[in-house]
Order: sequence, then C-alpha cells, then structure tokens
Amino acid sequence: MHSVFDQDDFFERFNRDIDAAKALVLIQSPFITARRIRQIREVLRQAVTRGVRICVFVQTVDSRFVDPLQYKERREAQDIAAQALVSIGVHVNTRDGIHEKLVTVDDRILWEGSLNPLSYLDTKERMNRWIDGAKVRSAVLKHGLNDCSSCDKEFEKGDLKELFGRLVRKRRKLLGVNQAELSKSTGVSQSTISRIERGEFDFRLSTITCLFDWLGVSCRPVPWHMVPSTDKRILEVLREEDKLHGRD
Repeated sequence: MHSVFDQDDFFERFNRDIDAAKALVLIQSPFITARRIRQIREVLRQAVTRGVRICVFVQTVDSRFVDPLQYKERREAQDIAAQALVSIGVHVNTRDGIHEKLVTVDDRILWEGSLNPLSYLDTKERMNRWIDGAKVRSAVLKHGLNDCSSCDKEFEKGDLKELFGRLVRKRRKLLGVNQAELSKSTGVSQSTISRIERGEFDFRLSTITCLFDWLGVSCRPVPWHMVPSTDKRILEVLREEDKLHGRD
C-alpha cells in the first residue's frame, strides 16, 4: 500500500505511526534541530517507555564547506539536539555524507522522501509512505540502518552458532553442571557440547532442542525487528539470575 504526504499532513500521520510502533523505529534524518526535537519529544519518549527501540542516524557536520565559527555553531546545535534525544533513551548515530530521509516502523512501514523528520521548518516537501515489509527490509539493509553503534555496545555480536554456544555455556554453568554431566543427562556427546559452546559446531535443530529442554530454555523464530527488544529482555533475565546466584 502506498500513500503520498506533504508538509501539511505528514506529521499527524507520522506521529500516529510512532504511537503504534511495537518494537523498533529507525530514523535517518540528516539534520536535527532542538526546536523540532521539542515538538516530537513526547511522542518519542512515550514510545521508548513502551519498550520501543528508536535508533536515529544524522549527518556528520562537515567542516570543509563552512568557516570555523559556523562549524562550531553547527556542531554545538547538533550536539544539543542529539542530547535531547539521548536523554529520553533514543540512540543517536552520526554518519558522513548521508542525504536520504527515511523512517521505518517495525517491519511494516517505510517513509521516504525529501522531508527531514527531525529538523523540518517551513519548506515544501514530499514523503512517500509504504506499508510493505519487503521495502522496509530492503531500505534497512541498503542504508545500514541495522548498524547502530549504541546497539552494538549493548548487545554481543556474533553469528547464530556463537550466540547459541554462549547461551548453552552460561546456562550450564548457572545450573552447576559440567559438560560431562550434561552429556550424560541429554545423550549429546561431550565433544559435541564442547564444540557447540565454542561456536564451532553446525548443530541440528534437534540437538540444540534436546540441550535446551534439559537446560530449561527454549528457542523461537523471532521477526528481525523484534530482536533488539527480545535481546534486551534476555539480558535482563540473565543479569537477574546472576544476581540471584551471587555473580553480580
């Protein structure tokens, strides 16, 4: 589904989309201003409070085309606006040379066009709104909107085998069993468990399910846009368990 909006009707629809967000909002707005952030702050704050992860991508202030005084003023203005976002839990990333204006909401909605959503003042603009999961995913990958520096710091990176291996190892140690005991209880060889924990084994789903059943955990396919909020809750649970067992 495709709709076209201009500067007069964009913001009302945009705010409604943010209000309806379930898990993840990605905004590429090359320029941001404190004035515009004040206008949208409450909508974003309420979304973050609901558990929505919001990652913003803005253009690095380029010193090559302005005099030193203008550069300093622009940097300071951007920093003030960025801090206003950070203060409500929004992730802010700076990138060189970006120009496209984009917003994605969960895995459903893509906004793209000429309007800077976080700095608009009074110009005539046009924004396309698509309800199309394929377009959302394509835009995210094409523009690297899945590469947020704050998310990278918060969550461990790795491929699926490494992630499963860390989870198996951490859960096994939490339960106070060694690899040999886990092997005896599950029928999975100790060498296989060792390789899984090191992220070196291309395991079958039946194997990991067997281990997970005994360890008291489970696995589910999670839509990509839900991964950040899901990972956050998993980390919270693991930290709570560490505290419970005196490993704070």
